[in-house]
Amino acid sequence: MTDYYLKTPDAETMRAALDALPAEGITVDEIGKVCVVVDPEAGTVEKVDGYYANVRSDLDLEFPGIEVLHPETPWRVFA
Repeated sequence: MTDYYLKTPDAETMRAALDALPAEGITVDEIGKVCVVVDPEAGTVEKVDGYYANVRSDLDLEFPGIEVLHPETPWRVFA
């Protein structure tokens, strides 16, 4: 089983990539836009560029034109 961490510039590009996936043998977690806490005491957050999704698959998948990330510590993982 392989986890793919995907980043696109916008939701439309991500949805087109996800719609092109096979109907079986995959699980998708569409995360969307992400913010990170810059200053917890002040409650300030900062938007992170891009639109994100995670895909888990028993198949070897390719995502032409889509950035596949390899995070050391992913924001979200499959249980």
